[in-house]
Amino acid sequence: MGIEQILNPAVRSTLHTEEGKTLRDIFNAKLKELNVSQSKVETLISIERKTLNSILDNTAKRIDIVNIIKISHFLGLEINELMVLYAPEMPKEMILEVQTAKDASYIFNNFDIDSLTKIGIISKEDNSQNIRSKIERFFGFSSIYDYTQDTIFPAFSRPKRDSHEQVRAFWIKSAYTQFKLINNPNEYNREDLISLIYKIKPYTRDVRGGLLAVARALFKIGITVIYQPSIQKLQIKGATFSCNGKPCIVLSNLNNRYPTLWFVLLHELYHVLYDFDEISERSYHVSEESSSDLFLLDEISPDEFARDFLLNKERLKFVSGYINSPITVDKCANEWSIHPSIIYAIYMYEAYQNGFTMIWAGPLAKKIPTMEHSLELFNTHPFEKECLEESVKEIKKLIYNI
Repeated sequence: MGIEQILNPAVRSTLHTEEGKTLRDIFNAKLKELNVSQSKVETLISIERKTLNSILDNTAKRIDIVNIIKISHFLGLEINELMVLYAPEMPKEMILEVQTAKDASYIFNNFDIDSLTKIGIISKEDNSQNIRSKIERFFGFSSIYDYTQDTIFPAFSRPKRDSHEQVRAFWIKSAYTQFKLINNPNEYNREDLISLIYKIKPYTRDVRGGLLAVARALFKIGITVIYQPSIQKLQIKGATFSCNGKPCIVLSNLNNRYPTLWFVLLHELYHVLYDFDEISERSYHVSEESSSDLFLLDEISPDEFARDFLLNKERLKFVSGYINSPITVDKCANEWSIHPSIIYAIYMYEAYQNGFTMIWAGPLAKKIPTMEHSLELFNTHPFEKECLEESVKEIKKLIYNI
């Protein structure tokens, strides 16, 4: 039981302590019941008079846990019951120290301090009070302990939580918080998505504005898309969430290649089409290179769907013979309504899968732009903000015009 609970009257009332009685009152009653003197008790339980009086009168600046255990045994009280009597009169400085220690333990158990420092959420100089305050502000919590209270908090796959899972949980919580704040007002209809999805491909040719246009179209049919950068230790490509019963998609920056944005978007849209009921049961699904997800969904079918949608095997086979001819590749890309880099990316991916491990270091890699230009209007830099609400205000205004 934490200090906040001990100080909570509702919790205190559930424990077997006498209403209105102080610790000194109960001690004196026990002496009378047993017909012994205080000095006799001091001798029997091996505690100095000064120490005992300071605890009974709530004047102790420090409490030795061994002495607390001795007194609780003598009085026939559980430790929690004794602390209910003692805590309300504890000096404020002691209460603050106890709460600070509790906060520090909670922070270390649930957050990877090194990663939060690197992305700028906290600084190296921050103590536990500063860290608590910054995390509360970042998420909009009234208490840092809200972090693990709602249903979105990830289930951990390992017996002992590690830094990777702490970072993963933070990434998931950050995305979900933004979706809750955005609160897409449009209704989702699966048939609308089926109609829209086949209109997406030509927008890949517009590096700067295509992704934004598609995201706005998806928003109108109830699907919210945001970008959230990955964090060190993660290999997250994207994720699909269910928020207020509507699909939400996160795109991330794994590999920092422009075609990957479209590949991941289509991958996640497949999950929306075919796995959304299952995802809704647990609120999210993360697509990552090395998944620690307890509830693994089929990731092969979404990958095949994305690749075939952008460039099917027949077209890939044809263009592979002209891959070193930029004119031919550009002509094919124009005819097939895709950006040329998608052809190069899928060709190199297939080559890599077939053992050509150095393909990404070759000249074809220079044909693929980074995500930078396509994210200029899409990236609200959520981890650089003091609070996610600031990021959401930008998303609403700049991306979705609400």
